[in-house]
Amino acid sequence: MSDYNSPLRAAIDYLENIADVFQIPAEQLNHPQQQVSFLDPREQGLDYQLSEEKQLFDSTTYAFYQTYLNVPVWQAGLSVTVEQNPSRVVHSANNSQEGVDARLPAAEAIERYKRLCRQAEVSRHTADIGEEGEEEHETASFIRDILGISRRGEAARQDDRARLTRGRFFMYRYDEKDRQATYPADHPDDIEGGTAGDVEKDDVQPTLSLPPVPDEIKDGQYYLVTEIVFSLTTPQWGRLNWRALVEVETNAVLYLRALVAGVNGLVFTYDPITSTGVLTNTADNGNGVLDALRDDESLLNLNAPVAGTQPLTGRYVQVVDDDAPAIMPPSSHR
Repeated sequence: MSDYNSPLRAAIDYLENIADVFQIPAEQLNHPQQQVSFLDPREQGLDYQLSEEKQLFDSTTYAFYQTYLNVPVWQAGLSVTVEQNPSRVVHSANNSQEGVDARLPAAEAIERYKRLCRQAEVSRHTADIGEEGEEEHETASFIRDILGISRRGEAARQDDRARLTRGRFFMYRYDEKDRQATYPADHPDDIEGGTAGDVEKDDVQPTLSLPPVPDEIKDGQYYLVTEIVFSLTTPQWGRLNWRALVEVETNAVLYLRALVAGVNGLVFTYDPITSTGVLTNTADNGNGVLDALRDDESLLNLNAPVAGTQPLTGRYVQVVDDDAPAIMPPSSHR
C-alpha cells in the first residue's frame, strides 16, 4: 500500500524503497520522472528515466529505461505495475544490465547521426505525401553504405527503394553471435539473390550480407549506437522493413533484423470425437491426446492484403473488438 494517490509517484516511491533489493544505487534514481531522451547523447552516468505508461482497467504499468550517456541502454530497465484506489504495487521487474561503460564518441560523429535522425522524420513525412527531397537521397546513400551495397555496383542499388524511417540513440553491448539472424543450415545459402525460401512455410529468417565489423569493435563491449529502421527492396525478400544498430564512430552494423515473422497455427477442423469416431476423445483430455488431433489449415477467402498488411477479415469472418478497451484486431505483416 502506498501513501501516494498518484500511481506514478507510488511507483517511484516503491523503487526508492526497494532499490537495495534491486542493487541500484540511490543516486541512479534521481530522475525517474524525467522523460527519456533518444536524441541527446552527452556525458552522464547510469540513471533511470521514464519511458512509457500503459493503462489497463484499474492498473497502470510504468517503464523506466536504464540510461547511460543520457540515452537508453538497449532492452534494459525497470517496470512497475500499480493498481489504484488505493494505490498499491502488484508487480515489478528488473532487466537492468551490469558493467555498462563506454566513452562518448567525437562530437562530429554524434552530430552526423543526429542529422540523419532528423532526416528520417522528414523521410517518413515525404513517404506519406509521395515526395522525395535531398534528405531522402542522403539517407538512402547512408543505408547502402552501411550495408555494403554501394561497393557492389549499380546493379545492386537499382530499384532497392532504400528509405530511412526512424533513428534513435542507444547504448548497446555488442554480441557477435547475435549480430544477425541465423540462416537455416538446411536451406541454400543464397542471401544475395535467387530464391530464399518462404518466411512462413520454410521458417526462414530474412537477413542480408553485411561487411565485417572493424577490428576495434570488440565482442562484449558497450558502444553508442543509432537504432535505424529502414525499408529496402531486395531480389530475394522483396520490400521489407529492417532494424539495425549502427556504431556511431565506425558506421559498423552491430545488429540487424528484418521486421517480419511467420506464424503457423493448428486447429480442430471438427470436434475430436466427430473427426476420430473415438468417444473418449473429449475436451477434458490433456495436450498429449488433443494436440495430435489438430490440423494445419489455410485461412481461405480473406480480403486481399492492403499495403503489405493481410487483414483477418473475409467472406465468412470478421475479427472485431466488442469489449473495452478498444484494441485493433491482429493482422499478418509481410
